[in-house]
Amino acid sequence: MSEKNTNIGLKIINIRELSFVNKLTDFIVDNFSEDKLDLNIGMFVRGSSDKNTVSLTVFVSYSFEDEEKNKKIEFIKLETETIFKLFDVSEDELKFLDENDEIYISDDLMNLFLDASIGAIRGMFAYKTASLPINLVLPLLDVSRFIKENSISESE
Repeated sequence: MSEKNTNIGLKIINIRELSFVNKLTDFIVDNFSEDKLDLNIGMFVRGSSDKNTVSLTVFVSYSFEDEEKNKKIEFIKLETETIFKLFDVSEDELKFLDENDEIYISDDLMNLFLDASIGAIRGMFAYKTASLPINLVLPLLDVSRFIKENSISESE
């Protein structure tokens, strides 16, 4: 009886900053409180079947709640892209679905992509915000929960 090969060949080709916006104002600094902060995290996945690559774009942003005006002010946003090259990946793990480069990615493989991409954005975010007069840290995230909340089944 032969065992199924569960090794995935994965290489990070590139990690880069796509954009960084800093709109920190004196008002936010003077009224800063962690309970008035909202953290938003999002992602976008693209694949290239001819290059056998997957590109994961991740963004993080912080908004501040201005209670007087009853609105949220987005004041920091960072967007990064991590490109992965894949080798010896089964269709159970990764499948390119059409010519528009739509892809199916298993939860386990997506977990690997997110761990690497969020680690990269955490480091860039810390570097970019280190000199600010307020302390902003990208918290540790349960990526498996993030995957479940953003998962789409193959039948959808």
